Amino acid sequence: MENKLCSIYKDGLNFPYCSATAFYYLDSIDVPDKFWSNCCDQAKRLNESLLENWFESEYIEDILVGRHRSLLCGSWNEVFFLSPYLMHTEPICITPLSDFNSKSFPFADDHKSLLHISKIWNILNATKHWPNSSRKDVFSFDIRKGVKEDLVYNDHFQRATHLEQKNLSIRVIDFEDSNVLHYIFDFISNEIFAVSSRGRFWKWTWWFLEILWRISQIIGSSPMEIEDYIFGAYLIRQKILKLPDNL
Repeated sequence: MENKLCSIYKDGLNFPYCSATAFYYLDSIDVPDKFWSNCCDQAKRLNESLLENWFESEYIEDILVGRHRSLLCGSWNEVFFLSPYLMHTEPICITPLSDFNSKSFPFADDHKSLLHISKIWNILNATKHWPNSSRKDVFSFDIRKGVKEDLVYNDHFQRATHLEQKNLSIRVIDFEDSNVLHYIFDFISNEIFAVSSRGRFWKWTWWFLEILWRISQIIGSSPMEIEDYIFGAYLIRQKILKLPDNL
């Protein structure tokens, strides 16, 4: 049973993270599956796969900001934490658990991320440190407050337009070298850059073009289509929020 759970979870890691897709949904525009969507839709897709295979699962929501969703899944007498967004390589058993470091993508060459999981009573904490970056993702979940319902339009709107959301991006795992590749448009600073385990690279640099090309190859797209997709989402965002296009 646990081997099946691992297989389902690892399949879920193949779906890109893309914060831009939510804006196409909010504007009632159908988009190709290759771009996929945000952490909530990643969790939804994984949850559907778990239910199809007779696992019991439920969503848990971050209690710090309230935008992130992960999953708890029961298998026999154990409960597992699943979060494709955090990209841990295996389901994490939290019964029992107090303190645990999990292997997570990226771990290319010597550039490794660290995912630390801890549990104090009913609060599950997850902290992800990224290589060659000051970035740190921190989430806390009350595991007693599981959620069965999927998000509705207003939920997507509140998450997509939250003040914490300062960019639009697409992110994929490159399983060939265990790297994680990002294409990011920061609409606050009007900057475009790409990120890998080696660091951040600005537009038109060789590494930027290499990362963008590799992302397009992984999802079956093209560099131009990716850039158009992200920029199109930005224009929808400005329209929905009635903001000027400052580019």
